[in-house]
Amino acid sequence: VFNMDGRRFIKAMFASDKAHSITQVVMNLPNDAAEFLDAFRGIYKDRPKEGEYTFPMIHVYGFSKAEDPEFDFHEVGR
Repeated sequence: VFNMDGRRFIKAMFASDKAHSITQVVMNLPNDAAEFLDAFRGIYKDRPKEGEYTFPMIHVYGFSKAEDPEFDFHEVGR
């Protein structure tokens, strides 16, 4: 269990030497999980080119009171 800013946590986890073994990430923040998706952009850009990196599967869910909740959720995730 961690209690830190979401963006800092994501950067710290992928800066770790064990980052290549992260295959799944569950975003368990119903209200604002999609707002953290941009923190995954470029997570491997500063890593050594040696080795193979597989991008993790990001699981995120959201809630919306909009007339078209799916569209609303995709807009937040952009």
